[in-house]
Amino acid sequence: MLDLIIRNGTVVDGSGSPGFAADVGIADGKIVELGAIEQPAQNSIDARGLIVSPGFIDPHTHFDAQLLWDGRAKPSMEHGVTTVVPGNCSLSLAPLKEAHRNRLVGMFNRLKKCRSKHLKRALNGIGKHLKNLSNASSLS
Repeated sequence: MLDLIIRNGTVVDGSGSPGFAADVGIADGKIVELGAIEQPAQNSIDARGLIVSPGFIDPHTHFDAQLLWDGRAKPSMEHGVTTVVPGNCSLSLAPLKEAHRNRLVGMFNRLKKCRSKHLKRALNGIGKHLKNLSNASSLS
């Protein structure tokens, strides 16, 4: 038995091929079947008239600080983004040398009206920063 079937949607799979009508079967968090699915599922979603596609990756975001209090980057999720790549424009919170900490906190506060308590917590090394991101994600 499947966990979920998304029925009657137009699947756009990112391959460049035209969309096609299909059901999508999901078990254990993974797509396991695609097409006209006959087997039962615990839950079902009718996607008639809707597009069913994989999540989108946003390769250039400015969520570096926001992820500390909004670990799911909610503005992006509302647009179908499932993965964000922060820290790619030379203004990243980690890794960071201790000598640059106050300057970067001040810059983020001015640019993004960031919450300095979150920033200072982030700037305690890459390991702690990743742990803080993980904690923020589970709280969102």
